[in-house]
Amino acid sequence: MMVGPTLKGGLRIDAEDFQDWIILRYILADAEPAGLAQRLAGTAGAEAEDWEELVMPDLRETFEGQVGEVGRAIELAAKASAGGPGQVFIEKEDAEAWFGALNQARLALHSRYDFSEDEPDMSGMSNARRAAFFRYQFYTEIQILLLKRVLR
Repeated sequence: MMVGPTLKGGLRIDAEDFQDWIILRYILADAEPAGLAQRLAGTAGAEAEDWEELVMPDLRETFEGQVGEVGRAIELAAKASAGGPGQVFIEKEDAEAWFGALNQARLALHSRYDFSEDEPDMSGMSNARRAAFFRYQFYTEIQILLLKRVLR
């Protein structure tokens, strides 16, 4: 899979095969929008009741909307390519949703696996943790490209 800028100021993700489409779909599975909204509610402290009533509905709707938009883009592109080589385009108007969905996925993976800032010892990692770490790094790189190339 390759990711790069477009002439129109967006990003293009080139999926080379069926495996790449699976990796892209993991963004949706990793994001857990309802779970992130709930975890953030746990940080509200004494204002938890107000948070639950006033903030959570909008937060949940925003998170689910971002993940839904990314999911639709991935599925449309995968369908157009019949699961083979194809592209997903992230235009300027889509960049915020992509950034948000990727951020949700990264936060959920970090919460689930407690990744440290140091380079991990891959030899001692389980296959599931190693795969999650690589996805975490991939999501981070796409976010960096979005910040540098699209959301500036």
